[in-house]
Amino acid sequence: MGGRQAFFASAEHAELSGVVGFYGRLSTREGEEGTAPSDRAPRMRAPVLGLFGGADPSIPANDVDAFDRALKDARVEHHFVSYPEAPHSFFDRTFAEHREACEDAWRRALGFIQIGDVAARA
Repeated sequence: MGGRQAFFASAEHAELSGVVGFYGRLSTREGEEGTAPSDRAPRMRAPVLGLFGGADPSIPANDVDAFDRALKDARVEHHFVSYPEAPHSFFDRTFAEHREACEDAWRRALGFIQIGDVAARA
């Protein structure tokens, strides 16, 4: 499942304990039908961990900020981490080049899954 779909799952599946999105696109492309994750924030219930590449042109910082605000407004527990030098797909395609970011992202993802408190998971 892609990161964007993981974010959407928080709105569509109330039974989830949390969702982890690795570099899920946050905007709607021109001509694309559907909504952006920010648009679904009011329906989200599961805590969200978002892991982003800071050098990913498809997910600019202002999109991450907008999603952060939408989740805050909806009172959804969440934590976002952006890795400044990491591109899109840093965790799978360029693991060796971004080892430090990947190790941190993996630690955070496992912690998020294993611990019940979103703040402790981060």
